[in-house]
Amino acid sequence: MPAFPALFAPLSVLLLLLTGMTPLGLSGDIRFLPPGLVLAAIYFWSVRDARSMPYWLIFLFGLAVDIVSYGPLGYWAVVYVTGIYVARWLPGPAEESHGAIRGWLGMAVVATITSVVAWLLASGYFMQAIPAAPFVKSTAALIILYPFLAWALSVVARATQERRALNLERRG
Repeated sequence: MPAFPALFAPLSVLLLLLTGMTPLGLSGDIRFLPPGLVLAAIYFWSVRDARSMPYWLIFLFGLAVDIVSYGPLGYWAVVYVTGIYVARWLPGPAEESHGAIRGWLGMAVVATITSVVAWLLASGYFMQAIPAAPFVKSTAALIILYPFLAWALSVVARATQERRALNLERRG
């Protein structure tokens, strides 16, 4: 199996991570949307093929988000690993049997749980309950945007599968 198609999943997450580093001018209420988009891409690939997103890689993506956002080291790493752990316990492969709706609902559950975990960790870090509005609004925006991100990533996934099939036909 060629190495490059296997790298599409991590590279797409890395691309979203780098995009989130750019000064997007987001209001304070949706400031958690870029890290949420990284979570959404990790979720998409994790439910599609868990081998493409092992926990150690998810943890490294979280550390990278912590570094580029100047946040507490380990914050997003714990949030991402927790979210994907929950996603992998949801019933059935979310992106296959019932299509996009099931994947969207799965992402809504994961986004909500990770938002609560993120709020709890942030409140613990600051040793006081912080406003939940930015977490709630970013989660709502992420749930609304997920179908579009999933569509884009599924185009990449289909192209990767077609390329892999062509390579196998040429060899066989």
